Amino acid sequence: MKKEFSIVCISVFLLVLGTCISGTILVPYAKTLGGTGFIIGVIYSSMYAVRLIIGTPVGRLSQKRGAKTILLYSLILYIFIAAAYLISWNIPSLLAARLLHGVASAMMLPMAMAYVGEISPEGQEGRYMGIYNTILFVASGVGPIIGGVIYESRESNGNIPVFLTLLGLSFVSLFILLCFGNFKKGNHTNPKAYKQQEPVYSKLTDILKSKSMIGLACLNIVSAVLLALFGATFTQYALDNRMNMGTIGVLIAVYNVVIGAIQIPLGRFCDRHNKIKLVMISGAITALLVLFFPAFKGCWLIGILLVFLGICTALHLSSITALAAVVGKEAGMGVTMGFLGSVNSAGTIIGYLLLGIITDAAGIQNTFLFTAALFLAGNIVFLILWHLNKKIK
Repeated sequence: MKKEFSIVCISVFLLVLGTCISGTILVPYAKTLGGTGFIIGVIYSSMYAVRLIIGTPVGRLSQKRGAKTILLYSLILYIFIAAAYLISWNIPSLLAARLLHGVASAMMLPMAMAYVGEISPEGQEGRYMGIYNTILFVASGVGPIIGGVIYESRESNGNIPVFLTLLGLSFVSLFILLCFGNFKKGNHTNPKAYKQQEPVYSKLTDILKSKSMIGLACLNIVSAVLLALFGATFTQYALDNRMNMGTIGVLIAVYNVVIGAIQIPLGRFCDRHNKIKLVMISGAITALLVLFFPAFKGCWLIGILLVFLGICTALHLSSITALAAVVGKEAGMGVTMGFLGSVNSAGTIIGYLLLGIITDAAGIQNTFLFTAALFLAGNIVFLILWHLNKKIK
């Protein structure tokens, strides 16, 4: 089982790395094709819109076919996505590639998480989810730096080597999973667990009646808004404070790498302590740090603040994903992760839209105040709903 887990983690790491490498140059490439700011926003958001729509149905499908089988389908699809990016010649073709990317992303990330949830032993959900989160955030931190270097290495057509890198990593990821993933034993990783359990939530209305699922949904939404803040909004904030793109890229990488680097020890820490208390403590400190973020000036001070913010965010994330794995074992892992994947996409879309509106209407500094208040409110709603549920510690 540990071998299969390692193989899936390696495959996911390579694919997320390739996705982040290519995602770095999406904006400048769209501009070379004649894309306006609005069009670029549509292209960027389209992937999350697709994930929002099909995430829950994909989760229900995985309950029948198995999470790892759906993951395999997504890896095959990524090869066509890389090719679609590579041959895109205008805005409509680039948008089509991005939409296809949304389909594969809705299949890959939640199903990889569902697979990890399936194989995690009882009481060790935090440890296994910590390893998975490390894979995601380290790839997310390193990928943009590599993408920028590759893109800048060419005077023209820098998109070609970037998309070729995604294509190559997609092939390698699929090859590793097919050759070493051991699909001969069946679709489900843990057949006994599936014999004992049928999906509790067969319909969306069933999910919406679950207090624990809605509580986790609230956390996923506000966490997605927080990540949106430290994506495009932070980039604009840093540019306004006269930082160059190289410095901004390093600061964002520091934030993501810190989150990823400590996920494994934090996962074990979450297994030994009350996850609800950890969510609330880390959530409150995170909201406080975001609230006072604009008071810090200069690259070094902001970098130090991002390290502390990354630590708090990492603990919050570890606690959430461990709780999601526990709920998934009761309600159906594929359904749980598929639904939470859709919710996370909704939070990303909402985050970028609201933060953009607030920036235009009230100034970019107020986006930090809004995010801090929303983040704290989401955690409070989660606590109330989880207290009403009274099932998991």
